[in-house]
Amino acid sequence: MFWLYYRSPNTIQHPENPWPIILWLQGGPDYPVGTGYSFVEDNSSFVKTDVEAANEGTALLMALFNRNETLQQSPLSIVAESYGGKFAVTLALSALKAIEAGKLKLNLGGVALGGSWISPEDFTSSWGPLLKDVSRLDSGGLEKSNSVALLIKQQLEAGNFSEATDTWDQLEALIINNSNNVNFYNFLLDSADDPLLLTASELKQQIAVKRYLLTSPV
Repeated sequence: MFWLYYRSPNTIQHPENPWPIILWLQGGPDYPVGTGYSFVEDNSSFVKTDVEAANEGTALLMALFNRNETLQQSPLSIVAESYGGKFAVTLALSALKAIEAGKLKLNLGGVALGGSWISPEDFTSSWGPLLKDVSRLDSGGLEKSNSVALLIKQQLEAGNFSEATDTWDQLEALIINNSNNVNFYNFLLDSADDPLLLTASELKQQIAVKRYLLTSPV
């Protein structure tokens, strides 16, 4: 498992009250072995469930914390976004069990979730009403959104997860078309106004323009 540890460049004034350690888990997912720089030599070793991923994460924490008394003194907060929210919760529960069993020497400080994709049914069914309340959807757009969200709910209940994912894409497209391309991370913005959501081609084009402006004579 690949990991990086960044230490604060600032001096800790009170060693008896150490600064917390943040474990950041990206969504996507980008956490279990097989993603990022983590790898396996046997494909049968890939995890198949969130619980298996949590067990791997707990094994990593044991390898890092059990032999480092300095790390043991700092509270660990597990922070995640998007699908990482599922990883954060399952890892925290797994770590807590290991701590209680005396297998993991770790001070678990807590869990923080930001924009976590932990309940597709609740999230897809709440988009329409929220955007209607903030005037990003009209009544017609809300009716269409609720209809598609209901279909997603039915597909999830039937266990048709692949179909539900496709319908989720349709819901996003419907909302975009009926809300003047609302930004899903900030409904105060249109997607075109958010530089963090630029496509790769758009970003390359902007970089090229800036490079031209920087190198062209005045």
